[in-house]
Amino acid sequence: MPHAGATAAMMQSARQLLKARADELLQRLGAGTNEELQEVLHALTKMDAGTWGRCEKCSGAIGRDRLRAIPETRSCLDCAR
Repeated sequence: MPHAGATAAMMQSARQLLKARADELLQRLGAGTNEELQEVLHALTKMDAGTWGRCEKCSGAIGRDRLRAIPETRSCLDCAR
């Protein structure tokens, strides 16, 4: 289930950011960005599955500010620490 506070507009904005990052990373792949690209693609997969915005460690909601800053994040701030 996506983050409870994630609006359709926020999800669309994050999707656009993730796609732009994926395009950028694809262009820089020779510079060792494969891991970053995989994280971005994973986030897009989670969006399609409806699980984007949920922490993979505790299943809690990832804060909106964290999602805006790092839309491909897999964990909430508490679990990231």
